[in-house]
Amino acid sequence: MAEASAPSPASIEPVKPGRSADTLAAAFASAPTETAARPQPVRPSAPRRRRKAAVFVSTLVVLGLTVAGAVAVLSQAGSSKGGGSGALPSSISTGTGKPGCPSSSAVFGGDGAMKGVLDQWAAVQRRTCPNSGAAAAVVSGTAYQQFVARSADAIALDREPSREQAAAFKERCPSAQTTQLPIAAQPIVVTYEGIGSEPLVLDASTIARIYNGKITRWNDPAIVALNPTRKTYPDEIGVIRPPVEFAPSVSRFLAEAAPAEWPYPAGSSTWPTDVGLDYEHGDSFVTPIRILPQAEAGDWAPRAKLATSSGPVEATPETGTAAMSGLKATGTNTDLLLDVDYAHPAPGGYPLIQVGYTVFCNDNTADSHGNRPLQALVDMITHGFSTTGQQETSNLGYAPLPPELASQVNEVLQDLKPGY
Repeated sequence: MAEASAPSPASIEPVKPGRSADTLAAAFASAPTETAARPQPVRPSAPRRRRKAAVFVSTLVVLGLTVAGAVAVLSQAGSSKGGGSGALPSSISTGTGKPGCPSSSAVFGGDGAMKGVLDQWAAVQRRTCPNSGAAAAVVSGTAYQQFVARSADAIALDREPSREQAAAFKERCPSAQTTQLPIAAQPIVVTYEGIGSEPLVLDASTIARIYNGKITRWNDPAIVALNPTRKTYPDEIGVIRPPVEFAPSVSRFLAEAAPAEWPYPAGSSTWPTDVGLDYEHGDSFVTPIRILPQAEAGDWAPRAKLATSSGPVEATPETGTAAMSGLKATGTNTDLLLDVDYAHPAPGGYPLIQVGYTVFCNDNTADSHGNRPLQALVDMITHGFSTTGQQETSNLGYAPLPPELASQVNEVLQDLKPGY
């Protein structure tokens, strides 16, 4: 693996955290239901999709001595099981959140939004370690290809790997052992345009019928029933399908939460209906509905609240965290997988989320230059699960893991440390 020259720390610009989720209004308009003329919207540009032909891979170069006591320790495992408000976990760290500075380096890559989380954690590690530096390299291919081709020591994935990918990952590692850890969740939002900016509530059943063609207009009785005080609009709904990399999670949400209206295989990588237009070609609709990750939604269109058993819930990092409360991480040794319950989210939880992961080899064998990538990776991710690191994750618009799940990840990280 070619080494990139590291710039001086002074020349490195830190990762700028994005804005957290927009907050929708707390109550609906008080006017009685009526049919209104559609306001003429100012058409915003469609959200830009990130290019995958060339993927920036951050090179994390960590030099110096280990800083004693700098790594935060997760504590009070399971203290908030059973739901809660979904606020940023307050019991996951008793330390400073500063990473250590082992004499090692690592390269991590990715092809999606979740790589931004690792970018932020690495930026903090660079600033904390006085003699550390980082350089960016351009590596073609998907995250899967980067890892299998040994262009990256670790990768960030926007969703769990398939069985075929997991098998290839194990073959790539010297000890045939990989570490797969959940790092955060992305709320997936439902946006709407051209029917006013008042809050809108939708449920899984209604969304399923919109996307299978059974509901075609914004004044359908099912939509009116969920929004009894909102003005109605007779316009046709312009259906835009979700991005390919998020289609499995959306399909699974609909299949589990509204099985009667969405009788398709849950989690299919192929979108099962031909209603509407593909995500890349949905700019022509005047009154569209979109399903896309919150990190890409921007602030150009309002977002629907999703109806749950505990009431309508808007997408925020906090409600995404709440949706994961009570979930169990399954797997063996250092492989952890979260099974999201889309049909029964915890109280206050936003049900439509997608969990992202990081994957790396858990072998601490030195390369031909005497470098041990595992050390740098473990210290960086340990910072990510400190109180400071979790707040950084939330600032980027992602949902941090709840305390009980963060504690399980930390146990894996602590088990990896004795090897060095």
